[in-house]
Amino acid sequence: MQPEMLWIPNGNFKPLRYRPGGVGNWSGHLPFASDLIANTRPQLLVELGTHWGESYFGFCQAVAENNVACVCYAVDTWTGEMHSGFYDESVYSDVSAHNGAHYSAFSYLLRTKFDDALANFSDETIDILHIDGLHTHEAVSHDFYAWLPKVKAGGIVLIHDIVGRHDSFGVWKLWDELAAIGDRFTFVHSWGLGVFRKSGGPAAGGVLAALFQSSSEQQEHIRQFYSLCGSKLDCDYTGHHSQTSKIRAQVYLFGVGGHSADRCYNVDFDPGLWQRLGLELPSGVGTGPLRIDLAAQPALIDIAAIRIRKAIDQEILWAAAGPEEIEALEVQGTMKRFEDSDESEFARFISFGSDPQLLLPTMDESRFDQPLVLEIWVRVGTEFSSLLPLLETSNRLRQETNRSIQEDKEALSQERHELLRERDALIRDRDASVQERNALMQDRDARAQERDARAQERDALIQERDGIRIERDSLAAANRKLQGELYVCKIDLERANEDMYRLRADLSETQQKLDASEETYRISEVEVKQQLRMLREDLASAEGNRQSVQNTLDAVLTSRSWRMTAPFRSLMLRLRGLDR
Repeated sequence: MQPEMLWIPNGNFKPLRYRPGGVGNWSGHLPFASDLIANTRPQLLVELGTHWGESYFGFCQAVAENNVACVCYAVDTWTGEMHSGFYDESVYSDVSAHNGAHYSAFSYLLRTKFDDALANFSDETIDILHIDGLHTHEAVSHDFYAWLPKVKAGGIVLIHDIVGRHDSFGVWKLWDELAAIGDRFTFVHSWGLGVFRKSGGPAAGGVLAALFQSSSEQQEHIRQFYSLCGSKLDCDYTGHHSQTSKIRAQVYLFGVGGHSADRCYNVDFDPGLWQRLGLELPSGVGTGPLRIDLAAQPALIDIAAIRIRKAIDQEILWAAAGPEEIEALEVQGTMKRFEDSDESEFARFISFGSDPQLLLPTMDESRFDQPLVLEIWVRVGTEFSSLLPLLETSNRLRQETNRSIQEDKEALSQERHELLRERDALIRDRDASVQERNALMQDRDARAQERDARAQERDALIQERDGIRIERDSLAAANRKLQGELYVCKIDLERANEDMYRLRADLSETQQKLDASEETYRISEVEVKQQLRMLREDLASAEGNRQSVQNTLDAVLTSRSWRMTAPFRSLMLRLRGLDR
């Protein structure tokens, strides 16, 4: 059993408003409504069709008693319709007064048509929607599909009167259609209540898991439990004892379209006593299984024998006698076999609602197409005390369920501890894997950082290399320029030296000539001095030119460019074979 299935119903709801206005079609569902509110704790509840407000104020009371933070809205015109009947302003006045006295803090009455109220609610905001308006198929289908977008994913839609098939009631058709679009659970007592869960949303838990995910046997126990809760509620509030009222048994013949009220025979009898019921069937049993409804309310039904005989000569054509044969018959509706019965003389059944159906097998039409008499030896107990054995059985089943749940809890607890140990081991393995992964990631990051550093270093070296190449090319160009300038300077220096040597030679020659001609020629002292001065000036000019060239050469030889290009000159000289 899953933990979310560990939910136990309460069923002890005591409504403040019970059968208001003498109308109690919804009364039997109040215990379930209370448990639903307490377990799901909705935030927004909307009811379409409130009338006297028995269902609506049941919801409100459960909200208040369970301290649920829920806002409730009742939508109705409070004028009536063809199924509930039309009524005057007194109904709304009574409902409004009760709401104001008890639930005004969170409950609001919207007196308008259902369609006109749609604009007051955003899509996917309603947790629980209850539909109980006009019961034609067209009307209830329109209400359902118009309001479904307003219900949250995983939200609940309650639909009342899903078992009624009389007159123009067509809610049952919609309920059959909804099997294809969402989870459903069907209550058959009190005119039937459908519980529909909109698809999506979180996984169902608690009461919803019990309704939609439990076994068919557990679901049937839930139906029986709440049906009995409704019956007990009726006795607690009204002191109802049906022992003084007649019970009506109805027999339906099968024909075109199935069982119909047009082919129904009735007989009234007293409850609590063994009786032989005899019903005349003038046209036989029909073309299918004969259906027998023995009570229209919760009851214990004991059947000792059933037989069909000819009306003319009393010949018995079919009979079921004894518990085994009777219990082998098919049951439908609210009728169930009472499995814990220890009776050996009759078969015991329980009806949890107003529609218990016992089906006889299909008879041979050639033999049963004649006037017949149906005989039933039956005892029907409708007083609530007659249902106490079933309540005890239900209590015993509940206790057994509690024990089973406790055992499941202990097993789950042990399994949980095992899972926790396994989880801890997995966590340790995960942590080790995470640490190893983190170490690998750190190593990877370190390698990546080292790679990035090396890449940055490589890029820096490449940039430095490119810079050196550019500087080398610049220095080579400067060296070539300096080489050219040096070459020109050397030529100029050589020329200056030659001019100096030549001038010195000319000076010496002139001096010699002067000395030689001093005796031979008589030159005026002024002319000689003038020539001598001119020669000295020419010598000084030549010496200045030589010194300028020498300074230029020294500047070149001592320059930074000359020193930096020394390796290139040496390389060039070696390449040219001119190494000095």
